[in-house]
Amino acid sequence: FLVDPKSAKEEIINCFKGIRVDGSNATIIGEKSGEFKADRNNIPRTWSDHGTWPVFVLNFYINQSGDLDILLKDVPYWKDQFKNRCKKIDERWTDSYGYKQKDNKGNVYNASVFEHVLIQQLTSFFNVNNKNVLLLEGADWNDTYDMARERGGSVCFYSFYAYNFKLLANFLKSMKANGATTIPLLKEITVLLDMIPSSSKVDYQDPSAKRIVLENYFKSVEHSISGQKVHLPIDDIICDLHAKSEHISSHILENEILTTKNGLRFFNGHYDNLENKIGGEKDGSIMMDLTSQVIPIISNVSNKTMSSEVYEAIKKVLKDKGSPGIRLTSEFKEIDMNVGRITGFVYGYKEHGSKWVQQNIMLAYGLYKQGLVDQGNEIMEEVYAISNNTEQAQIFPGIPSYFNNQNKGAYAYLTGSSSWFLMTLITEIYGVKGHKGMLMLEPKLSSNYFDSDNKSHISTIFSTYKISVTYHNPDGLSYDNYCIKELKINDVNLDVDETTNKSLIIENFNHFSKYHVNDIYVKLG
Repeated sequence: FLVDPKSAKEEIINCFKGIRVDGSNATIIGEKSGEFKADRNNIPRTWSDHGTWPVFVLNFYINQSGDLDILLKDVPYWKDQFKNRCKKIDERWTDSYGYKQKDNKGNVYNASVFEHVLIQQLTSFFNVNNKNVLLLEGADWNDTYDMARERGGSVCFYSFYAYNFKLLANFLKSMKANGATTIPLLKEITVLLDMIPSSSKVDYQDPSAKRIVLENYFKSVEHSISGQKVHLPIDDIICDLHAKSEHISSHILENEILTTKNGLRFFNGHYDNLENKIGGEKDGSIMMDLTSQVIPIISNVSNKTMSSEVYEAIKKVLKDKGSPGIRLTSEFKEIDMNVGRITGFVYGYKEHGSKWVQQNIMLAYGLYKQGLVDQGNEIMEEVYAISNNTEQAQIFPGIPSYFNNQNKGAYAYLTGSSSWFLMTLITEIYGVKGHKGMLMLEPKLSSNYFDSDNKSHISTIFSTYKISVTYHNPDGLSYDNYCIKELKINDVNLDVDETTNKSLIIENFNHFSKYHVNDIYVKLG
C-alpha cells in the first residue's frame, strides 16, 4: 500500500470475498482468486479481532488513493459448512452448493464491500459476554489467549470496533458529500441496526439482550438468505454507528481502567473463561498486557492525557531496567487453563513476556498519532538499538518478531514488525500520508532525525509519484515548537497558510512530474 496502493486494489477486493454473511471469515487464502479455507489443520475457529483489520486497511487505502468507489464494489460472500461464527454446522450445506453465499432462489448473492465490513462490525458489537465486552472466542491478536472461548472477553479489541464504527460513519459522510442519500443493504441486516426508526431499540447495557439480537440474525442467515436489499437513509445509519461507538467507549472508560495502590493507571484488556479480569494488581504484583494498552490508544478510546499516563505505567511494569524494549505482558505465575497457552510458556519467550516488537511499534504508532512525539520517539529509538546490537541479537540486520530474555531475536520470518516500522516511519514520523487521495505532510520529527544542517530527508512513493521530501528546521526547534512555514515543489514556491499549521495538504499534483523524482522542500519555523 505504501509503494503503490492502486495496484493493491484487486488484492484487497479478493480478500473481502472471504467474509461470511455471519460476520466471520476464512483464515486461509487459497492459491486461486476467491479460494479460501476455514482454517489450517481443519480446526474451525473465529478470532474476535477478525473484523477490525479490514476497516483499518480500507481506511488506509482510501486515504492513500482517494478511491471511495471501492466501498460500492460488489463481491460475493464466502460460504462453507460452518455457521454462527464457526460454532455450528450447517447440515444443509454440501459441496454442490458451492463456496459462495446464495439467496433463497439459488442465485449467488453479491453485495458491496461496505456491506461486508458493516456486517463484521455489527455482529461483533452484539457478540458479548456477561461483562458486556466482546467475546474472546478463539483469541484476538494474541493467539495464545485461546482457552476462554465461552465466557472470556477482549476489552482491547472492543475498543477497536468503537473506532471502526466512526470510520464507517465517515465513509458514509463522504458518500453523502458525493450526492448519495441512501445505501442498499441486505434486508436481514436491519435487525442489527436497531437505532434506525424502523427497528426495535436494544438496551445496550443488557448483554443478554445483545446476544438475542445476534442469535436472531444468525437464524435469518444460517443457510440461504433472502437476497432482498433495502435502501436505508445514510443519516440514520450514521446515527446508529455513532451510538454503538459511544456505548463501547463509555463502557470501557467507566469499567476497564485499572488503578494500582501506587497510582498507576492502565487498561484491563481481557477476561478469562470465569469472567475474571486478567489485568490488575494481584497478590502484590501487577498484571498488564501491552496489546491491551496499545489498541485503546490507536483507537482513540484513550485520549492524549490518558495515553501519556498509560505509557508511564507501561514503562514501570513492562520494561527491564537498563535494557531497551517493552515486554508483551507481565508474568503469569501458574498455568491457567481458563486463560490459554500463554500461561504455559517460559516467561520471556514468545507471547509470554518477550519483547514483541510489533506491539512496541504499534504503541509508538498510536502515541505519534495522538501527538505524543517524545514518547513515540523513545520507543522507536529502543527498537532500533535492540535490533542493531548484533552481538546480543544474533540476527542479520532487520526486525524480528520478538526478543527473548537475552535480547536475542527470534522468528525473523514471521513478523509484522517491519511493515509497522515502515508505516510508522513514513506516515507518522515523516508524516507523508494520504488524506482522501491528496498528499498530506504532517512531520513529527524529533531532533535526532535532523542532520548537521538541520535537515531531514525521506524518499518514497505517493500515488505513483516518486517524491523526495526535505524538512528543514534551521532553528533546531522541537516538535512542540515548530510549524510549517514554507513549501516548495520542484523549486516552485507554493502558498502556505500563515497560521501555526503542523500539517498541510497538497490538493493537486499540478507541479509534479511522472518522469523524475519530485523534490518537496518544507521549512519548519
